[in-house]
Amino acid sequence: MQIKAMGVVQNGKLRLSVPSGRPDAFVRLTRIAPQAAMAPEGDEIDLSEYEGSAIMVTGDDQGAWIFSAEVIDKAGPILTAVVERLSGW
Repeated sequence: MQIKAMGVVQNGKLRLSVPSGRPDAFVRLTRIAPQAAMAPEGDEIDLSEYEGSAIMVTGDDQGAWIFSAEVIDKAGPILTAVVERLSGW
């Protein structure tokens, strides 16, 4: 299912605040399409440059991974703090 998701990068993974209510709030991102005959780790997006920042991504939500992912925006420190506060972290 195609989604727009938002969260804060922590320890190299995206901790989702939107959408909420998932069993595991942490996801990893890959550029690989969900139907590709490759492991998602093969083209995982390195989130180290976003560590501690809120980002928005689009892609195909497959549970622990978002496939065909693309980072579409990065928040500054103020908005990142707001996202963390509203998410109750």
